[in-house]
Amino acid sequence: MTGAEYKRGVYGAFRRAGFAKQRYALHAPGDGTTIVVNAEKGFGDQWFINAGFCLHRMDPTPVERVERTHMYFRLERLFPAHRELILTASALEDPEQPAAYPLLLDMLATEIGSGLRALGTEQAIIEAYRAGSLNQGLVLGTTRAFIEASA
Repeated sequence: MTGAEYKRGVYGAFRRAGFAKQRYALHAPGDGTTIVVNAEKGFGDQWFINAGFCLHRMDPTPVERVERTHMYFRLERLFPAHRELILTASALEDPEQPAAYPLLLDMLATEIGSGLRALGTEQAIIEAYRAGSLNQGLVLGTTRAFIEASA
């Protein structure tokens, strides 16, 4: 499998979950948020799926890239129960990748896609951050202050 084939499949699965392609990434609107997802090449033949969240009260300006969101994470850190599947299906040279990849696509289109959409509200993000579920990624200092100040 090539990187282009991997990315095309991942993006197609997220489209089935309600995301839409906008320039460099996939976007889904939430209540007071926008969820931004992409797939990017890591080291060797390892690929990573990233998910970022923009909080509209902080800045309603749309962003095009995950790296420009208020907080972003690797998918396996947001969904640790599926970590092994995500990493195996995204390691193109792994001998188990061909069997894991269709399972990942199905999960992106269903459970993970709906899990991201459920997390994609301002209140859900605040609650998940306070519960410690969003501590394994990049969270801007201004975003931390905004969440900590939110009632």
